[in-house]
Amino acid sequence: MKLEHFTEEEMRLIAYYCGDEAKVLTEVENHCYVFDLKGKYLYNECFEKANSDYYANKRYNMVRPIKIFEFAKYYVMKCEEYDILWFKGRLDANGNYEFDTNSDELVYLLESF
Repeated sequence: MKLEHFTEEEMRLIAYYCGDEAKVLTEVENHCYVFDLKGKYLYNECFEKANSDYYANKRYNMVRPIKIFEFAKYYVMKCEEYDILWFKGRLDANGNYEFDTNSDELVYLLESF
C-alpha cells in the first residue's frame, strides 16, 4: 500500500525530535492494527502468539495507514479510520504493525521518545 507524503510542518517536527535517524516509509506491505477495547480482532489473530492471557485478550482493529515513519525501533502512523489521531507502535515478528499508543498531536508522540 502506497503512503502519502508528510507535510513540511510534520517533517520539521520529525527532524527536530528525531534528527537524521527517522526513516519515512513510502509503502507498507503487511497489516496495521490499532488497539481498541471493542476491536474486531484478538491479539493472537494479528501477531505472534502471546503466552499471557492479558495480551491474548487485547483487541485490535485493522487500519489503512496514510503516513508512517520509523524511529528507534518504533513506528509512528496516521491512518484513514482514525484520521485525527497519531499512533505509536512496533513491528511484530510476524511482519504486522501493532499500534497501542495514540495522541491527537504528533508532537506529543515525538516528545515520548
